[in-house]
Amino acid sequence: KIILDSCRYQLQREGVVLAAVMANASSIFCRVGTSEDKSKSDCLKVQFCHCDGDLFTLLSVYKEWESVSQRSQNKWCWENSINAKSMRRCNETVLELENCLKNELNIII
Repeated sequence: KIILDSCRYQLQREGVVLAAVMANASSIFCRVGTSEDKSKSDCLKVQFCHCDGDLFTLLSVYKEWESVSQRSQNKWCWENSINAKSMRRCNETVLELENCLKNELNIII
């Protein structure tokens, strides 16, 4: 539904990304290790926080991750306490959803 609603406002890409990050939302931020490590992770998360809520925070993380060169994405994830595997899963979901929209509904993003 979020994808189809986003099409009405010419925000197809954002709708697809939101659907993908929602599917992986529980595992995007890493919070492991000692209490000091967890505190550091919490501080790193703040840079992505969006005043309009968690969905926009996750969209912000994805867009930032996507803007980093593919060679540097794992390093970027490590430096920002982001789960690299979850981000790759989100990206795979984005590509799958884009293909479905194209092949099933003739919507090209």
